[in-house]
Amino acid sequence: MLDTIDAQPLAQVEFRERLLAASAIMRAEDSRLYKLLKSGRCPPRLIRAYAAATVLLADQFCATLAEMVAKAPDPESRLALLENLLEEEGVSLVAGSGLLNRPETAHPALARRFARAVGADEIPREARQGTTTARSLLAQGEWVEAVAHLLLGQELRFADAAPAMAEALEAAGLTRQDVAFFWVHKTADREHGEQALQMVLRTVTTRHQQERCIAEVHAGAMAWMDAHGGIAA
Repeated sequence: MLDTIDAQPLAQVEFRERLLAASAIMRAEDSRLYKLLKSGRCPPRLIRAYAAATVLLADQFCATLAEMVAKAPDPESRLALLENLLEEEGVSLVAGSGLLNRPETAHPALARRFARAVGADEIPREARQGTTTARSLLAQGEWVEAVAHLLLGQELRFADAAPAMAEALEAAGLTRQDVAFFWVHKTADREHGEQALQMVLRTVTTRHQQERCIAEVHAGAMAWMDAHGGIAA
């Protein structure tokens, strides 16, 4: 530990590469759930459980983003996170008009559409206040580590994982409308993930914190894989 604390910080290019490498394990195609869906042998009860979990995670993601906005250390990060949150909640900026709120396009609403399509329970919105790993990090004052865990470890790669899961769910019999929650993340999450990457790069200055962020990116990616049955043999 002391060696890490005393070591010189990684150069920005190397730090960026290691952050991205730590998140690269998050591949939907490598998960057990994906392979079950594509094989046509996924039990309906498992799909229902996955849909309920998707609703809960969508709610908790919004709640965690809101806390990240409130605790952001600089205006640039706060603005980027707020834009992310507004999109998640179905709010967009219309030039010459103002803010347009379309609740039916909010990501938690789309997650509930998925849940209804498979007969899963729709988790009450109050459940979004539950503790997540990222919120635990925020509670400890580890804002940048929370960003690394959630937005780099999961959101950045979800831009690729989400459409892959959508295709697998469609192969299991669901319609494109049923799985719209996954399709809407295809482009937005890559942009938001890149913004989060820049937040981490400009915020972290010590080798110790760099290593902490790399570890949290890996932990976030592994948590996503575990929620999808882990890595298939």
